[in-house]
Amino acid sequence: MWRSLITAMMITAGGILCVSCCALGVGDGKVRVPYKRSEDAIRTALLRYTPMGTAKGEVVKFIRTRLVCDDTIRESMRFGGWERNGSGKLVRIEPRSYLSVEVGNYPGVYGFPIHVYVWAEWGFDDGGILKELEVKREIDAP
Repeated sequence: MWRSLITAMMITAGGILCVSCCALGVGDGKVRVPYKRSEDAIRTALLRYTPMGTAKGEVVKFIRTRLVCDDTIRESMRFGGWERNGSGKLVRIEPRSYLSVEVGNYPGVYGFPIHVYVWAEWGFDDGGILKELEVKREIDAP
């Protein structure tokens, strides 16, 4: 009697675990970014999959097939030029093309009507090689 009861409980627990994993997407090969953590933690997580030096096509493939994010990939361009650094020295700014996606969003502080959007932005040189990865937070408030 006890043996059959314990077996039934184990089967039920296993079924619940299996359904929970399927609902959460565990084991589907998708990469979920810890978007409520710091920008550095998010950047480090993304660099595991798209290290510096990765070709632009590989980054696009990663975003489209593995990264859990908003489906829209935004492309932009920053033109080169000159800029003064912290010590006042004039330095050359290389032109870059960028890909950015929203990797997550969440409501801000409870009681205030704000919403936080988290963006990842990959920057590429003229040859389409990854040179920088930046994570930004955008706050939407009335």
